[in-house]
Amino acid sequence: MENRMKNPITVIFRLDGQPHEVIIKETKYFVKELYSANKNVTQHLQCWDLFVGCNVDIFGKVTELKQCDLKTTEWNKFYASFLTEMKNTFIEELKKYERKALEHWINRDHTGKKAGSGNLRALITQVVTLKERLRSYRPLLSDDIVVAFESLL
Repeated sequence: MENRMKNPITVIFRLDGQPHEVIIKETKYFVKELYSANKNVTQHLQCWDLFVGCNVDIFGKVTELKQCDLKTTEWNKFYASFLTEMKNTFIEELKKYERKALEHWINRDHTGKKAGSGNLRALITQVVTLKERLRSYRPLLSDDIVVAFESLL
């Protein structure tokens, strides 16, 4: 059995355009972009893609994010709640026009049990898809729902 020591890695994602920081064993590395460790997609990550439980490519190694600071937790929780409410509003409106059940991926809950584990990118994809579906029945209503929610920000 191989003894694998885990190194704590700290990732500081910068929103101001400066290079992101990756700290391994008290050594700072600066990287311009972070990439997803998902083998199907080689996308560069944005703030909406990062959550506790996601896999990030750190120097060619798959690294799972295990925790985040309090400020990031609150930010993730706020937007996950906001997007979930918007998603539920669209689903309730769509029930008036569609009899068939929604696809499993649209009904899936993307807010995890751990702090900061809301998958915001998946929630955004669900909301955009539901908005487009409602637009085919009630174009003005779909826009009004988005405007109403944006006014809460």
